[in-house]
Amino acid sequence: MRWLGVIMVMAALLASAPGYASAQPAGEKGLPPAVQPPGPEVKGEAPGPAKSFTPEERQAYEKKTAADLEVMEQRLQDLVGSVQKVIPQKKRQVIKIMRGLQVQTLAARNQLTALEKAPEDTWSGLKVNMDKTMAELKTNWEASEPHLK
Repeated sequence: MRWLGVIMVMAALLASAPGYASAQPAGEKGLPPAVQPPGPEVKGEAPGPAKSFTPEERQAYEKKTAADLEVMEQRLQDLVGSVQKVIPQKKRQVIKIMRGLQVQTLAARNQLTALEKAPEDTWSGLKVNMDKTMAELKTNWEASEPHLK
């Protein structure tokens, strides 16, 4: 019972503090947060009009991304062939890195397939995800290069 009183006093103090629990920054005046119109950061809304791509731009992007993936897949195949030459102490680490890259490359390949089959209205959204996946894959390749030599 004593703790309940302490909690009630703390709640009253916090409620009476001006702007303490407000989600709105202290310097901004205007409508309360519940009345303000939702901004573009609200889930489900696009931040602006989606850019439409011509069929030629789509094909060029898909072709470039497919070529990048093929290069990465070929590098993985080369690694599989050279894993027997790795010293035993590093072999486990190289195999672990290789499997991670294989999983990411396969996921990127699946995303590219979905991108190629996507209708025009969803293509630009899938392209954004594909760009993120490819950037992450390239970053992981660069980070794992020293360990694979």
